[in-house]
Amino acid sequence: MNLDSLIATASSKYGVPADLIAGVVHRESGGDPLAVGDGGLALGLMQIHPGAAKDIGLDWNALRKAIEAGDAEKAAELGIEAVAYLALMLKETHGNQRLALCAYNQGPSVIRNQTSEAAKKGFAYADSILKTLPKPGAAMPSKPVNAAFNATASGGIAGAADTLVVWGLSLVNVTVPAKVEDAIMLLLMSGISYFIHTRTTKE
Repeated sequence: MNLDSLIATASSKYGVPADLIAGVVHRESGGDPLAVGDGGLALGLMQIHPGAAKDIGLDWNALRKAIEAGDAEKAAELGIEAVAYLALMLKETHGNQRLALCAYNQGPSVIRNQTSEAAKKGFAYADSILKTLPKPGAAMPSKPVNAAFNATASGGIAGAADTLVVWGLSLVNVTVPAKVEDAIMLLLMSGISYFIHTRTTKE
């Protein structure tokens, strides 16, 4: 069993940064695929609960049986699939890593009520992970721009704008009201329209 390989595969499969996955794995289980917590309800590398496992179609009982049998390899293969739940939380929070981690820890209800006691605990959990991750560079790399350009093939200019908005929010880990996000998207759509026009004209 190679944990780094499992994390890399899950990162590619679900579109979640590998360092974020590694941070959760370290925080939740210390990398032990046979870890059991929360009175037997939290299992595996990412301490997935039955309800969360059901939401992503993960066979929680199969994971439990693998752990009980001491089958670390099988438990690791099943346990890393909890990345799908983290990916779901990232989608629900428009790529906001801090809020997504909070929701992963305390449940998606904290997305709507970010001042609750549960949310406070979740944010403390999130911060304990995020502070261990590499700091993003100040300069925007070309990859998100190219991804936004390519997104026009399936989602048009709106798809490209959404790609950049999600990337930008995940980079700075902030939450913005829906109206503000819509305004950002409108500005980006105008900019992308010009970008695409000039790029295609040159080609």
